[in-house]
Parts: sequence; C-alpha cells; structure tokens
Amino acid sequence: MHTRTPLLLAHVFGTALLAGASLAQTGADTQPAPTPSAPPPAHVPAEEPIETPAQVPRVETPGQLVPRPGLSEGLTLDLTPRFEYAFESSLDDSDADVAVARAGLILNFGLPINERFRMSLNTDVEASNYTFDSGPAAGAFDDPFDNVYRFRFSPGFYYGVNQRWGILGGGIIELAGESDADVGDSATYGGFVGARHAFNEKFALTGGVQVKTRIEDNLLFIPIIGFEWNVNSRVTLSTSGPGFGLRLNAVLNEQWSFSAAASWEVRDFRLAEDAPIASGIARDERVPVIVGFIFKPKPAITLSLYGGAIVWQELSLDDSDGDEIAEDNTDPTGIVGFSASFRF
Repeated sequence: MHTRTPLLLAHVFGTALLAGASLAQTGADTQPAPTPSAPPPAHVPAEEPIETPAQVPRVETPGQLVPRPGLSEGLTLDLTPRFEYAFESSLDDSDADVAVARAGLILNFGLPINERFRMSLNTDVEASNYTFDSGPAAGAFDDPFDNVYRFRFSPGFYYGVNQRWGILGGGIIELAGESDADVGDSATYGGFVGARHAFNEKFALTGGVQVKTRIEDNLLFIPIIGFEWNVNSRVTLSTSGPGFGLRLNAVLNEQWSFSAAASWEVRDFRLAEDAPIASGIARDERVPVIVGFIFKPKPAITLSLYGGAIVWQELSLDDSDGDEIAEDNTDPTGIVGFSASFRF
C-alpha cells in the first residue's frame, strides 16, 4: 500500500490543527474582561443581543469512528442512507475503464449510561458495483470482479472527565468481499483509542490512533486527528468521514448549508473461490474532493446532495496470499452522491 497519500493528508491536517488552535486561543486571550453596566432607561430601546457562539460541533462517528460526546442527550438512533456514483475512468496502464456505483446505510445508536459516560453502536452496511469495460490488453483487469459488499460494526464509548477533557475508545469488526467469498477470510479487526480536549466553545481537538488488520496485508495504522473549529457562528471546519478527511461547512440560512470536503478512503475485498483470481484480494484507495448543499427541513432530518471529482485512485489485485498481481491508477473522474440523515 502506498503511504504517501495518508502521510501527506496527515501533514496538511496537522498544520490546520496548529493554526486553528493558535487562532482559537489567541481569540480567547485577547477578549476584554466584561464590565458591569446599568440597564438602559425604560424609554431607551435595549441593544440587540449579541449572537451566542455556536457550540463546538460533535465529532462525526462515521468518519473517525468516534462516539458523539453529547452526554446530555438520551437514547438516540441515527439512520443514514447514502448513494454515490463515480463516472467511468480509464486505467493508466491497462486497456480497461471502470465505473463505481455505491450504496450504503449507517445505523448509529447512542446510549447514555450516566451523566459522564455514553456508549455508541455503529453499524455500516455498504454495497459496491464495479463495472469494468475491458479491451483485449486489459490483462488482470479484464472484469476481475463486480459486486462486492462491506459490513462494519463498531461499538464505542465516550467518557467525559470534566467540561474540557474526554476519553474515547472502541472496537472494529469488518467483513468485506464478494457474496460467495469465505467469511473467515473476509474478516478484519481493529480498535481505536484517544482523548478529546475543548480549548473553548469554538475549538476542540481529538487525538488518538486507530489500528486495523487488512486482508493478507500489514496492520493499518491511522492517526485520529479530529478537530472541530467554529470559525464563526456560521462556519465550521472539522474532520469528517468516511476515511480520513477534512470538511468545511457554511450555514446559509436556517435550512440550507454549503459544504466542501476532501478525504482519503481505503477498501479491501476478498474475492470468491470461482473469481478470475481465486480467493484473491481487490484493493481500492482513492481521494475524492466534493462540494455540496445540505437541506435541513426539520431538526431531525438532513438531506445532502454533492458532486466533485476523484482526484486520485489506485486499484490493485493480489492473489490469495496477498502477493500483488496487478496495480494501476485511474484518471481523475467525476462523482455525484446523495445522503440523508434521520434522528429518532
């Protein structure tokens, strides 16, 4: 697996974190101390109240696999269906094109144990269809697989030590492959641990590590570099999912918001015994950059429509032991998607 992409993103995120923390702390240090003032006379209209800064947004569960730290909420259920389509793109060194359609559903339960401790149960089911249009010189990429599936279950917890500090952790169980692939050979496992610190109401930082096995490959270490920064009452900058990403959100009015995001995503799938590469492994790494609009008709309903481009993607095929057979990059291509979120 190439490590340059995640390391580059980690460097960019680290720089953003340092800048955000510095700006947030500078703003807090330079605020003048409040001075008491007498109420205005009855015949003089009072000044318009100053808008209260938005609270630090929650860490996104699907992105960093971190439970929501909203300890005051009761039992919650978030239902998030999604669909996206990556348009056909040519492989650089193989006589083949590929298009990817993907649909998924996330179920996230939040369960408060007490005023400090909260559990979460995150389940993510995803189905992907890879359509290869192969020529006579496609080689190993001559229709190597088509429909693959992924099931991920991640129980987690968040413990609020005090108003500023919190501890989080959890586990990961994932099955990924073709429908006829061996279940035991399709399973991977992992976990995450970290801590969250809110510097003030505008900036919070989450740091930790996520470790996960891969199908016939080395352990995958992903740093949890989660941060939430309320730039102002309308604009937030935070880490996001799926994978390892960064998201900017701007509130336009009470119902509409604009968002822009970039992320690094990695998926491994075990192939079936009767596949062209018997019991092999298909790997897909990519970096999508997207922009979109978010519509919130009611507090418990969120609808998102987005589009953009996959600016980098690498597909590789390994044999059943994990030895590489073929690897190729795709040309940049467009992507469109839709997601919704319902809270019960």
